[in-house]
Amino acid sequence: MYQKLHPDGNFCIGQDSGIYWRITDPPEGGAVAPDWFYVPHVPPLLNGVFRRSYVLWQEIVAPLIAIEFVSGSGAEERDATPYQGKFWIYEQAIRIPFYAIFDAWQDLKGIYCPQPKNEAIALQERLARETAERLLAQERQEKQKLLAYLQSMGIDLDTIP
Repeated sequence: MYQKLHPDGNFCIGQDSGIYWRITDPPEGGAVAPDWFYVPHVPPLLNGVFRRSYVLWQEIVAPLIAIEFVSGSGAEERDATPYQGKFWIYEQAIRIPFYAIFDAWQDLKGIYCPQPKNEAIALQERLARETAERLLAQERQEKQKLLAYLQSMGIDLDTIP
């Protein structure tokens, strides 16, 4: 599907990655981390490495979709407190056009509208699962490379506490 949408390969998918939306000290104060997000028309790599975060003021392009999976009461995902609530940040600061909160028991308030689960949502769920599997495989490969490098340097991993 992505090949049709992005034949040039320029798109970014983040999973539990920070979106830095304002400059603060410490930097984490200006970041929010959706469970999953998609940004079209930006390269997936920065300096040859997959992105670990997304810096909005450097990219200019806002994510098209952000997805949160409710944990607990869902209050964090629905928090519309200016400058700190996830709902407010996604809607007012970052201006993400589509924000999905997966919680079957509550209605949303604001300009985002609850949508019935349909084929498009099932597709986003599948894409999120496939992305998670790909990232996990990539992490395993990086770990294996690191282990091989350390062993080639004569480091005995069993002696490291």
